[in-house]
Amino acid sequence: METRDYLWPTEDQLLLLRAALSEREEARAAYSAWCGAVDLAGPVDHGSMGLLPLVHANLDMRSADLPHSGLIAGVRRRSFVEVQRAIGGAGEVLALLADANIPAMVIKGVPLALDYYAHPGLRPMADADVLVERQHAERALDTLADAGWQSDLPDWVERRDRYLTLRHAVELSRGAGAIVDLHWRPVHEPLPADAERRLWSCAAPITVGGAATLRPDATSMLMHVLLHGLRRNQKAPLRWIPDALAVLARERTSIEWDWLVATGRRARMFNRLGLGLRFLHDNFAAAIPPEVLLQIDRSQPSLVERLENQLILGKRRGAIALNSYRAAMLLRLPAGSAPFVAVVDFLRRNAVRRRESTHCAR
Repeated sequence: METRDYLWPTEDQLLLLRAALSEREEARAAYSAWCGAVDLAGPVDHGSMGLLPLVHANLDMRSADLPHSGLIAGVRRRSFVEVQRAIGGAGEVLALLADANIPAMVIKGVPLALDYYAHPGLRPMADADVLVERQHAERALDTLADAGWQSDLPDWVERRDRYLTLRHAVELSRGAGAIVDLHWRPVHEPLPADAERRLWSCAAPITVGGAATLRPDATSMLMHVLLHGLRRNQKAPLRWIPDALAVLARERTSIEWDWLVATGRRARMFNRLGLGLRFLHDNFAAAIPPEVLLQIDRSQPSLVERLENQLILGKRRGAIALNSYRAAMLLRLPAGSAPFVAVVDFLRRNAVRRRESTHCAR
């Protein structure tokens, strides 16, 4: 399978990942090498900062005589506070939705922090992600708006219907407190209908901020982590790596590998799933079944995946790069459908605005 080096961590980031995830002696050596390679007096990239709480816990820096232990302990304390704020915000939103009889679940950071990491603060997050089914999205938004949860999109009220077609989620906040992303699709791309049904039917119970709710089972969690993590980024993504390894370490025997592979193929997303699983196996000895690795190595991306990889995973500049998620959606939508027309209109209007902006600047 074709890989692209810029999808993966840099050498410095890989050292930090090994400090966060390896056994003690290898972790200490990796951390020492990372300290020698990175100037902590200057800016540290966001992805690396998010790994520091896990490094602190893995190396037990409270007792170890390691450089920068005080700084990293401070990052871990800050992470704990931010995670608790996110969990509290999610709990409030979930309680409001439950009172309105709207089924919901938590996805991404909150269930990972609560159920897959030793302590919630080891999995930093700036916000919480709550998922409702598409048919309940408008009522959920109205319910939360009545309680003061609002989007900061300038034209959200007037164009909400269009956003519900174009987007998979919207960021909501209430004052200066927690931020919650309300999702009506689990990921950017439309999933097969049976995959979304399975997400709900196989969901596991979890309590978040005092609210009883659901979270994805191990198979859906792993698929979501990989699909969300392997997207075009300004910098190499990192967070998906410890997330996926945490799921595999805890629930490897619970993962329905045949379903994951078959659904990835039907959804034309197996290429991205395979890239992630192969990376985890080769770099962190993740326990991926040999038959799955064989299918990954033998697979060829479909035409849709090859085009999509150029838009989502590729290094692009200009209008296509800025609108790559929307452009990639076109590849998966039936021509002439309402979502297809909405995406085309969005891209057309953005192209017009860009040309007008360029003309005015001359």
